[in-house]
This record gives sequence, C-alpha cells and structure tokens, in this order.
Amino acid sequence: MAKALHVSRQALIARVNRRLAKQNESLRRCPENRRDYHTLGDFYILDISRNVVLAKHVDLQKLAKKLGSLKPGERLSG
Repeated sequence: MAKALHVSRQALIARVNRRLAKQNESLRRCPENRRDYHTLGDFYILDISRNVVLAKHVDLQKLAKKLGSLKPGERLSG
C-alpha cells in the first residue's frame, strides 16, 4: 500500500482558491475571535463580484476532493 502524500492546509487553500477563482469565488477563513465565526464557521465561500457569502461552515477537505484539488493518495496534514 502506497503512503499518502501530505498537503499543508495553506497549500490546499491555495489549490481550492485557484479552482474557485474561475467561477469568481473565493474560499475565506474566519478567525475564531470574529463575531461572525459562529455564523460562518472556519471556512466560507464568497462570491467576489457580488460580495455575497455562498456557503458557510465549509469542510476544506471535502470541498478540495469535490473540486479535484485533493488528488487520490493525498491527504490534509495536521
């Protein structure tokens, strides 16, 4: 069995954002100390042109797999 390749959180966010940019969208991280944290979660997707939140409480790893940013044999480190 082959060993899984580890991808850092920052690298995965960059990969996802490159894919989302084609749709004028961006994955954003909400710091825990922001008052919107409980509403938005750790990550949310923003429509850049309209400045509208499209998705809240986004699971980074699931989104990356769905978009093809996380390839088979790779996994999020940490």
